[in-house]
Amino acid sequence: MRVFFICSPRSNLENARAIFKTVEEKGYKHTTDFVSKVEPHAFYRAGDEVWQERYKSWVRDIAKADICVFEVSIHSLAVGQLIQEAIRREKPVIALYYQGQKPHFLRGTEGSETRVQLVEYTLDSLKDILADAFDVATELLTTRFTMLMPPDMTRFLDKIGEERSVSRSEYIRSLITREMKRRK
Repeated sequence: MRVFFICSPRSNLENARAIFKTVEEKGYKHTTDFVSKVEPHAFYRAGDEVWQERYKSWVRDIAKADICVFEVSIHSLAVGQLIQEAIRREKPVIALYYQGQKPHFLRGTEGSETRVQLVEYTLDSLKDILADAFDVATELLTTRFTMLMPPDMTRFLDKIGEERSVSRSEYIRSLITREMKRRK
């Protein structure tokens, strides 16, 4: 399974690197090695072109991941934006914060975002905490389903999509969700 993991370079990088290593020890593959290589002073001195490429790369890395993990003990608008990208892409999110450092900007997300876990850890509890969080995240994974359709149905879905500003898959999911609710 592939994991996207990132933190603010202003974070406690010792903790972040312990998380990075623990994810590997659990048998997961990282989609980015940012945490293992980041040099905070050089990171913030980069020019606009480098920042643009970083952002594009992180969005691609989130897309490749099955589960996204973020260290959120320190506030970061960039990390918050990447969390939102993961949520938008329907990825399970594990937001880890060090004991006693619960981030204000994520309070309330667990109740609103079903795929987000806000989890407190210490270095001593990290392995067990991550094991439990990955178990929950695995249950939340979205399954890809490919469906072949005749051209008239495809044209119909395209028309509905234009009228309602939704993708074909969003429309089909809404029909299935409606039917599931009706049957309850």
